[in-house]
Amino acid sequence: MPDVALLNNLRVGLYTCDRQGNITSFNDRAAELWGYRPSDNVRFWGFHKSWQSDGSEIHPETSPMATALREERTFHGLEMWVEQPDGNRYFAGITIDLIRNESDAVVGAAAMIRDITDEKAATKDFITDTERRYRTLIKTLPVAAYVCDLEGRLTLYNDAAVRLWGREPRDEDKWCGALRVYTLDGTPVPPDECPMAQTVKLGRAVEDEVILLEQPDGTMLYVLPCPRPLFDPVGKLEGAVNVLIDITTEKRSQQILEESVNRLNLAVNAAELGTWDMDIASGRIVASDRHKKIMGVEKDGLWTRQDCMKVIHPDDQPMVDDLFSAALKSGTLFFEARVVRKDNSIRWIRVNGVTLFSNGQASRMIGTTLDITPQREISEQLEQKVARRTRELTRLNKLLEESNHDLEQFAYIASHDLQEPLRKIQTFATLAENVDNEEGRRKYLAKVRDEAQGMSALVRDVLTFSRLSAIPEFTKVDLNQVVEEVKSELSLLIAETEATVTSDDLPEVMGIQRQLGQLLSNLISNSLKFAKDRPVVNISYRVLPREEATGLPMLQPGREYVQLMVKDNGIGFEQRYADQIFNIFQRLNPREAYPGNGIGLALCKKIAENHNGTISAKSTPGQGTVMYVTLPGIKKD
Repeated sequence: MPDVALLNNLRVGLYTCDRQGNITSFNDRAAELWGYRPSDNVRFWGFHKSWQSDGSEIHPETSPMATALREERTFHGLEMWVEQPDGNRYFAGITIDLIRNESDAVVGAAAMIRDITDEKAATKDFITDTERRYRTLIKTLPVAAYVCDLEGRLTLYNDAAVRLWGREPRDEDKWCGALRVYTLDGTPVPPDECPMAQTVKLGRAVEDEVILLEQPDGTMLYVLPCPRPLFDPVGKLEGAVNVLIDITTEKRSQQILEESVNRLNLAVNAAELGTWDMDIASGRIVASDRHKKIMGVEKDGLWTRQDCMKVIHPDDQPMVDDLFSAALKSGTLFFEARVVRKDNSIRWIRVNGVTLFSNGQASRMIGTTLDITPQREISEQLEQKVARRTRELTRLNKLLEESNHDLEQFAYIASHDLQEPLRKIQTFATLAENVDNEEGRRKYLAKVRDEAQGMSALVRDVLTFSRLSAIPEFTKVDLNQVVEEVKSELSLLIAETEATVTSDDLPEVMGIQRQLGQLLSNLISNSLKFAKDRPVVNISYRVLPREEATGLPMLQPGREYVQLMVKDNGIGFEQRYADQIFNIFQRLNPREAYPGNGIGLALCKKIAENHNGTISAKSTPGQGTVMYVTLPGIKKD
């Protein structure tokens, strides 16, 4: 062990600490340099106060001794300002070495302290030269810099500071050369409360406090001050130096960015868009709450592309997967698809995305999601409405064409069918006037009467045909009742021709009872009229299969139809005339052999079309005819 008296006589302070930092020994010179004799609770660092050369204070837990024990390292040539309890300051030089045991394990550390204030004073010429260089450096710095003394007087500043302030400082200016200083919220800052004054008041740097400087022309600049305290060679505070960094451009760019982000968020919220950001490599997605709500999930934490695909409708998954893969090359993603939520409800979504590339490889994909179910529903309703209107327009066009055709037929009647009996009436009337005997006059007058009756029947049929254009409201019609009424009406003709008219148990249909009675009356009458011997007529029906109804454009899709079949054993006709027979005034047989005006089947066609149905015929000469009438059935609830 070294001699204690010898240690106490040394002009350097010595002290030791154990591994935990407890001060285990010190000599008199150490206590003299500390300015007191430390108690047992003092650890690591015996100095009352100490500062590094840049003015930052040293605390025991972060002191060089604590660092040496913690990191098992030594320090040599440390220099710092220290202050004793009575306020006396000096410049100290410190060396710290580790203490090891026989096993070379660190068990403590020893420190040597020297007062080097005189040595520093001896370097006054050096300090003066350093100060000159320091002042030159301040002047030539490209950023604004200035120095204040303890009273706040500006003792040094450079041209960059003048440009930043927008003015030369005046003698009465304190702490800052700017016209006025504000906090970021616009509150004025008194000169003695600015960062420079605070640094001198506290004896330490005041950092990260952005301020606003006002120039004489009203320009406001965002400035980051970086004040530091200045100490003289013996550690006495003598002022502060400040560097002002103009961050106006960066701050305004940040504001513009924030405003853009706010506008984007406002637009996203207004449009009710969900947003997502997917990492291509892992498939992980960072999604907004609205995106998850649109997709119908309540998933917190990890959300992946696979999770997203699970809620896509199975029929749409192949399409969505293909589009995702294509977007990795094209850079853009767009699709509309269905999602199936937990409650099995189906929603339509529209997805827009952009692929981001890194070194030519797709790295991320960002995008938006929108619930377009209401738009799709409106679109579908509009399409259905357009389809209905189109069908209605088609029907009206067809009616117009038929009306034009009827007008042509009426013109034909006026020019031919009505002209011929009128000519005959005139001829027979003239002959009746010129004949001498009564018998001859009666013969010609009888012919006049027959022609007039024919004209009357023709006009009556034409009026009947024309009235069919007005379509009353549909009601339920029992076809069995209609058939019985028609048979009763035609009972005399049925008896005269010794006909047999039978019918199956027929259904109810939606229609106009009076017109359906006229239709069946005309069909049965034709069967009785065009019979070879004793007429046989049978009326049956079937429910028209939907695939057959779909193939007939004049029928309404999705509606149930029944088809009546009126079959007879009459003379028949060539099948090539099957369409022609339904034209008004069209006759396949001579009037002399089979009376009539050729309007009956045209009336039947008109009635079928009034019921949104159809009529057709199938026949073979000498083997009878089958008339097929398609009518709307009763809607089932």
